[in-house]
Formats: sequence, structure tokens, C-alpha cells
Amino acid sequence: MSDLYVWLVLIMTAMTTYFIRVFPFLLFNAKRPAPNILLYLGRVLSLGVVGMLIVYSLKDTPFSSPPYGLNEMLAVSCVVVSHLILRVFVLSVVGGTALYMWLVQSAILNKFF
Repeated sequence: MSDLYVWLVLIMTAMTTYFIRVFPFLLFNAKRPAPNILLYLGRVLSLGVVGMLIVYSLKDTPFSSPPYGLNEMLAVSCVVVSHLILRVFVLSVVGGTALYMWLVQSAILNKFF
């Protein structure tokens, strides 16, 4: 794979990402506001996507073998509690992910079972 090919792929990926991000602002502006159905979907789908991510993240959790899903439940609890306290979504997710990775890598809960 040549360097030119890699650079062309990177440039095309950046241009595509930029276009995808800018397109809604070009399509809907002060002269042409977004339809109500799109505004409704923007409010409702974000919660639905988060719910689906939670289900997808926990679907393969082994609740019948040690540590009985405690790693995942502690991480989810960390996300919920930190979000209720801090109200910063990114910090909550990063904190929960860091806690989960620490629990899994250190296998600290496995020592109790």
C-alpha cells in the first residue's frame, strides 16, 4: 500500500465526515427550519440509542459464573451515580469505563469468588 493511497483515503474520509457534519446546517437554516418530526426524532432517538447501547453492552454478561456480573453492575452504577452528581455525560461514561477496565484487568472481584 503506497503512501499516496493512504493519504488519499485519509483525505476522502475527512471530507466525507466533514460533509456529513455540515449537511444538516446547509439543509436547515433560519430561512428553512427543520420539520417538527425531525425535531421530535432528535429528542426521542437519543434516549433510545443510549438504551440500546446499555442492552448491547450487558447482553453477554455472565450472571451465572464468578464474578456474577459485578464488574458490569459496578461500572453501570458508577455511570449513573456520577451522572446524577456531576451532570456531565462524557465524564460519567469515561469514569464508568475506567472503573470497568480496572476491575476486569485487575480481576480484583475474582479473588473473592
